[in-house]
Amino acid sequence: MKKNVWMVLGAIAAIAMIAVVAVSALKGGCTEMLTCGEKQVPMKCHWAFIAARTIGIGGIIMAVAAMIAKTKEGRIMASLGTLVTAVLSAVMVSSLGIGICMKPEMMCHQTAPLVYVACAVAAIVAIVMIVKADPAKADEPKMQL
Repeated sequence: MKKNVWMVLGAIAAIAMIAVVAVSALKGGCTEMLTCGEKQVPMKCHWAFIAARTIGIGGIIMAVAAMIAKTKEGRIMASLGTLVTAVLSAVMVSSLGIGICMKPEMMCHQTAPLVYVACAVAAIVAIVMIVKADPAKADEPKMQL
């Protein structure tokens, strides 16, 4: 794959992971507190978005590393890291991970789809980057019919 296309794909993955971090940080989970005995504690969606944000920061680093990697192996490993962090960020917000509140009218139910879409974009781009990671194949002559 040409270097310009590779840089664009890496930038798309990085922007998608930045979106995960930004949405998790700015909109985040619910602001209500739960009363447990005598203490007030944040709801589980609060912690789900903190986990998604933290993992998303790693995804940004991986996407940038994939964008600047020079070798096939480096590109594959960084793209694989981007894929894993995108999937993990989505899982933290879903019921497979920490999850979100049960009430559909809560803020976390508006925020979670944005995280899912951004993670899906990052994951799809990362898969394309893994498949097209070999810089030498881009320079090979193509078969003419």
